[in-house]
Amino acid sequence: MPGVAVAEPPGPRSHPLVRPIRLHWARYKDHAGISADERAEAEANLRLIVEKKKNTEIVQRAEAASKAAENASASAEAVRKHMEVTEAARLEQAAASALVAPAPPPPTSTVPKLAMIGGGAAAAITGTILWFVSSGQLDDLDAKIATRDGDGRITGTTPTEVTDEVSSINTKRVLSGVLFSAGLAVAAGGVAWLVFDEESVEPGGPRIAAF
Repeated sequence: MPGVAVAEPPGPRSHPLVRPIRLHWARYKDHAGISADERAEAEANLRLIVEKKKNTEIVQRAEAASKAAENASASAEAVRKHMEVTEAARLEQAAASALVAPAPPPPTSTVPKLAMIGGGAAAAITGTILWFVSSGQLDDLDAKIATRDGDGRITGTTPTEVTDEVSSINTKRVLSGVLFSAGLAVAAGGVAWLVFDEESVEPGGPRIAAF
């Protein structure tokens, strides 16, 4: 309504008045008896509601991606610690067995380690690609904003399109950072696991002699 700024509640699903407020402004904007300034105010409030909803969704997606990255890093650390304990027990058992059987234990499989490294690398690459895509979008948006008429007014785009493009670019950059960081963490865990196993059991190394 004229002179009154109505803001949407914090989240798109957190308050039952979000839809009525938006519907109120939509009906007010289409009312035949309002002035151009009043209609502009209604349109501004509608855009504000939509933008707040988009920003909330971006934050939620970023939080979910960050949580997934934390879980992936925790899982990698748990796997590494489990393998350390398993390897220590295996070496102890091998040392005891060498007293009666000098044959070395069979080497552990490298498939899980390589899969872990490959998965982390793929996530990091995906994050890098998203970053370059968002950078290209930003360059295109800059070019559109730079397109102006003789009076200096922007003709290459509209305020609504600019808002949508900025939201899309921000989303891609947040996801890019999360994927890249999580991918590096998982890949590093896989490399550490692989190197640890290779250093623990070296072919041709000294064996415990049988009595």
